[in-house]
Amino acid sequence: MLEPGNETFNQVFDQCMAIAKDHLENFGEFYPFGCYVDRNGKFVITGGYTGEEHPGVTDILTLLDTDLSRALADGEALITFLAVNVNIPDIWEAPYATASGSPLPRQIIQH
Repeated sequence: MLEPGNETFNQVFDQCMAIAKDHLENFGEFYPFGCYVDRNGKFVITGGYTGEEHPGVTDILTLLDTDLSRALADGEALITFLAVNVNIPDIWEAPYATASGSPLPRQIIQH
């Protein structure tokens, strides 16, 4: 598994963040989306389509999480990211970690 600090991890994270920043600057918000590197090393961006014109964010997150988790389990993806547009109050500023104890990358975009 690719961990924070790995070159591929950092490149995919940076590309995913660039997309999120672009959407925030141009549209002020974005629906959740996923980014991953497939087994051939290709960077892929994916969205979640529920068939609804204005789907709930939770529905999209569930769909993307299921699809990205399946891609990892099946070996179709080497690494996945899920980008979500949220507002986090400063009071909730806390360190987050994976189950193994390594810190999760968390990027705050001031908008």
